[in-house]
Amino acid sequence: IVAVAALGALRGVDAARRGLVALLVGWTIGAAAGFALPIEPPAPRLVTAGLLLLLGGAAALGRPPRARVLGPLACAAAALHGIENGAAARAADGDWLAVAGILTGVLVVASLSCATGARVERAGGSFALRVAGSWTAAIGLLLAGWELASAAG
Repeated sequence: IVAVAALGALRGVDAARRGLVALLVGWTIGAAAGFALPIEPPAPRLVTAGLLLLLGGAAALGRPPRARVLGPLACAAAALHGIENGAAARAADGDWLAVAGILTGVLVVASLSCATGARVERAGGSFALRVAGSWTAAIGLLLAGWELASAAG
């Protein structure tokens, strides 16, 4: 969420809004599919780590993709996370309220992140957005390291 907000904000307010909508749509579709269908989450954690590295790295470098690319990329990343959330909620207690709570949290965090990112960028704070991207990339690198270490041992 933070990486997409930073990337959108680096492209401008319209891109931040599109990123927000793409996140919400992707996460909702993914969570509904993960909850309703008896499927395992399709993405291994290395794919998630790669997406975090890609999105965070692009923000850290100050090289956000065009809005036409950012929207589908954000939607796909959000759908993968949504599928994991929906499947976990189904496995935990099978209650739709858990999915609704997750989606509400995503809505709040994504809205605040995108709005804050756009405001920071307008105030000339692209450095702060790039730092947020670097932290996201670092989290992706850490997640990839954990996955590779657990696969090796």
